[in-house]
Amino acid sequence: MTAFVTAAPVAGRPWQRHVSVQAELPPNALIKRDFAMRAALLASLLAVSAPPAAAGVCPSPDMVREAGGAVFTHADGTQTEIVYRSGNERLAMHDYRPHGSRGFWRAGPWGIYETTGFKVSAGVDGVGTIRQSDLWTFSETPPAPKPGLEWSGSVVQKREIDTDAATQIRKERSKLSVRFKVLAPIKGKIGGCTYDLWPVEAVFTGKSQVSRRWLYFPDFDFAVMTRERDHFAGTTYESGLKAIALPKD
Repeated sequence: MTAFVTAAPVAGRPWQRHVSVQAELPPNALIKRDFAMRAALLASLLAVSAPPAAAGVCPSPDMVREAGGAVFTHADGTQTEIVYRSGNERLAMHDYRPHGSRGFWRAGPWGIYETTGFKVSAGVDGVGTIRQSDLWTFSETPPAPKPGLEWSGSVVQKREIDTDAATQIRKERSKLSVRFKVLAPIKGKIGGCTYDLWPVEAVFTGKSQVSRRWLYFPDFDFAVMTRERDHFAGTTYESGLKAIALPKD
């Protein structure tokens, strides 16, 4: 799999350091296509105990853009790295491991509207590996985030699932109704650094229901997911942000 590696490099970003990650991706058809409580509670999720990034220097918009993105440490110790891609597309790589998950990669406009995704997780009883790729197609172009925005539409999700024991890739297709809402702006401290934040919430409804929450950084023009809840499976991942740093070369 070379979709991320062969994309036009961002100035100052060593794309090569993601090669080993991409080598784990399965060569299935979807992946080969170049890739889809409120303010008070959200503010409380932002930990303030960690020291500021880069020895007392809080990453500025210019620093983050020059570096090609930023790395966020969550309260549970996991990390999400956001990488600028072409136009308004952002790539989010997260290493969290709830329910046996080994990590996921998602890409889409502003890091909110997912258009492609890939997830690696452990198999049943921790045996083997499950590789899942997603391709999301929205019914219309989603709007740019802004305070007070409410947008509804639909999305077609195409999913391919491959396991170590499977003799062929399982393919699924579903249509979901989606609803996005940008809440009132807040200010939050992340590792001693204060940033303007726009909380964003979304609900995906079909055969099941999934809700997500992000913190959008208007100065950086990208969002970081802090919660994902699968209402059908009864699982929730939620972890605020406690530190921000520039990517290491």
